[in-house]
Amino acid sequence: MLLSGIYAAEFCSNISRGGTGVAVFTDNTIHGGDHSHFYKGKYSRHDPDLVEATVQMAQHSGTSGSSVVGLDQFRLKLTGKILEGESTLTLEGLVEGDPSRKIRIKLRKLDDLVDGWSGCSDRHEMPQ
Repeated sequence: MLLSGIYAAEFCSNISRGGTGVAVFTDNTIHGGDHSHFYKGKYSRHDPDLVEATVQMAQHSGTSGSSVVGLDQFRLKLTGKILEGESTLTLEGLVEGDPSRKIRIKLRKLDDLVDGWSGCSDRHEMPQ
């Protein structure tokens, strides 16, 4: 079963930094962002409640080193549990290549994804 939906994300790290953002889970992919970084990756679900994910994060604006782990670009290896049905998910992990930088991400489902909308068929056509 997939975790499709839009999630509010709350980040905290072992270097006393935190932040918030939004993550979109669809199929087996994760996309999202916050005020300074965007992220994309893949997840897999094991057992009913166990999730593993690999997420690439990159800075799009803001001050260098402003991420929750103090880096501009990095990859996270995460594992976690689904709680309260599928409305809450907590992931924990570390920066790949630097296990001293750890992160915890709490995700709370905000809404389901729109079903079946693939955008405008003509680039000049606007939704009404």
